[in-house]
Amino acid sequence: MAAGNDQGPANIKRTMLAQQGVDFSLLFTAKFAAFDLGGFSPRLREPSGVSTEGGRQAMQHLVLQPADGGAANVITAGQVNVVTKQVRIRSYECLLEMHTRRFKDRPFPLAKDRYQEFFDASMAFMKGKQMQVEIESRPPDVGGAAATEPAAQSGGISPWILVAVGVAVVAGIALIALR
Repeated sequence: MAAGNDQGPANIKRTMLAQQGVDFSLLFTAKFAAFDLGGFSPRLREPSGVSTEGGRQAMQHLVLQPADGGAANVITAGQVNVVTKQVRIRSYECLLEMHTRRFKDRPFPLAKDRYQEFFDASMAFMKGKQMQVEIESRPPDVGGAAATEPAAQSGGISPWILVAVGVAVVAGIALIALR
């Protein structure tokens, strides 16, 4: 095979920002390669393509990968954006609550003390790389009843109703003026 024709992963041409994400992923994975979380290993996923679209798609997931490689049991423990230098890491309590919501009676597979060791070590690692770290202590809102509660609880009129009434009034005035 001629030189330059190899299209293996090491020879993929990426944009500068995508390559930064790949490099950071490799650095993170090397740092935490021996860190065992009771059958789970920390991994930082690489950017999904050869470009991050100028950084707009630069978010990478920090996951806890099962030792058996099963994608169905991956735990997403956070996210990293090397372009904006922002990191969000989920606390044990956040992961536990997310697991309980999704799997009800299935036991949570991570030990709190071991996860806390990883959490602390990854926070220190990220801060050492001049990343801004945010701790996600509660699961993200995914809509549903919680998304509609504030409007129902406020007792006020929906802004869309006010807009509709305003349009109707303007249309009525326009009709009267045209007569």
